[in-house]
Amino acid sequence: MSDRNAETARVLALMAILVAVVFFMLGIFSSAFTNLLFDFGRVAGALPGGTDIVPYFFDATFLGTVFIFSLLVSLLWILLDYFLVYRPLADGDVARAEPTSLVLGVLQLLLGGVLPGIFLIVSWVKARDSLRVSGSIK
Repeated sequence: MSDRNAETARVLALMAILVAVVFFMLGIFSSAFTNLLFDFGRVAGALPGGTDIVPYFFDATFLGTVFIFSLLVSLLWILLDYFLVYRPLADGDVARAEPTSLVLGVLQLLLGGVLPGIFLIVSWVKARDSLRVSGSIK
């Protein structure tokens, strides 16, 4: 990849993936911590004279389901970003990565992945500049 704009687009797509991976790891740790907290609260409530410190309307299975769903969505974003944006840019196929970076960027902005979404939209801008410089688009 000889074009600086295309190289910048590739780096921005990689940054979007790395930020998503960091938030994915934070989600895993917060899920584990929340489950440990609920387990401690249940044990403390089961002791003689102990009170249940976990409210009854919160259940570990419900929160676990929410965490698992959000982690699966995060993993889906990471995989889509890698295979639909980063790999084509790394292979030099800017024209294939340009529309998908915009679509994934907007979807991630709307569905909670603000920082990766911003990085992907800026990556789209740089990919568009690369195509404009190369004469592929007007």
